[in-house]
Amino acid sequence: MLLRSFEGLVYPKYCLFCKDIVEEDYVCSDCLSNLQFIDEEQCIVCGDINDPYHQFKSCHHKLKHIPWSYRAAAFHYTGEVKKMVQELKFNSATQYLPFAGRAMAKRLTQGSVPKFDFIVPVPLHIAREINRSYNQAYLLAEELSSNTDVPLVNALRRSKYTKPQSNLMKQQRQSNLDGVFKVFPTFVNRLKGKRVLVIDDVCTSGATLRACCKTLLENGVGQCGVLTLAQR
Repeated sequence: MLLRSFEGLVYPKYCLFCKDIVEEDYVCSDCLSNLQFIDEEQCIVCGDINDPYHQFKSCHHKLKHIPWSYRAAAFHYTGEVKKMVQELKFNSATQYLPFAGRAMAKRLTQGSVPKFDFIVPVPLHIAREINRSYNQAYLLAEELSSNTDVPLVNALRRSKYTKPQSNLMKQQRQSNLDGVFKVFPTFVNRLKGKRVLVIDDVCTSGATLRACCKTLLENGVGQCGVLTLAQR
């Protein structure tokens, strides 16, 4: 106990957002209270928070087929959360990962959540991953796996180099991903009939997650869910 206190004096911990010294956690209480954590049930179609005027089974988007039976995000994509996602995505800000993984694990305790057999990250194309030197979705999935004991399986790959989704109009995003994702053949039998949770950093239109889940289901996965660190 004395050693831990001494280490805290020599190597103080700082809040990820305001940089004030914190004793135990990654984020100070003030910053934590300002983050918009989502702890209510969300519409599995569009991700909206459930309210008396929004019925899950008659979502106003009226999509013909939703390839997942569970959808959630840990935070709204705003303020410091937006900064965290951008830093993770483009600036190798791995100091956010323990906090992000814990927040995503906490989200899985909120509301009605099915039991998942495997966690699968959304993949980057190999050229983009080499250029960036990491895949932030994989790193988040790795943290989530360590916080939940649900095994991580890196089962998906991108077979085509596509334009970044953020550069496209909403109606272009799904067609940009047609036929892009494949399941590595070595994982097909392992995932057959299983319940898989697909992980990404942020959900905007949901096109990437839909394409990943569709591919998994076409290859024999029994059920898909999706979880992201944030949603727009």
